[in-house]
Amino acid sequence: MDAEERQRFAALAKAVADQRDESAFSVLFDYFAPRLKSWLMRQKMTSGEAEELVQEIMIVLWHKAALYDPSRSSLSTWLFPHRAEPPHRSAAPRPGSCSRWRGSDAAAAGGNACRRNHRQ
Repeated sequence: MDAEERQRFAALAKAVADQRDESAFSVLFDYFAPRLKSWLMRQKMTSGEAEELVQEIMIVLWHKAALYDPSRSSLSTWLFPHRAEPPHRSAAPRPGSCSRWRGSDAAAAGGNACRRNHRQ
């Protein structure tokens, strides 16, 4: 990731944090979700587990973007190791997943991007 791209992602994260900018979140989701999923699957997660955790990571980004400090790390560094915890092994959907957000706080939590990018 070059310096220009790091600055662009930092600005998008700031827009999410300061203005709840859904279009900025959508750009971040479109870029990071497939990369996160790929990385998680290389960590031996199933596709379903990886998708579920990506949803949760991106929801954390929506709610906690203000905690990201671009002077300390790139956004990808902040997202990957600090947010990618092993999922709970369960057949039931986990609370907070996009599929569970339909009809509730989905739009406020970036759920539109979740549904658009990961239809089940």
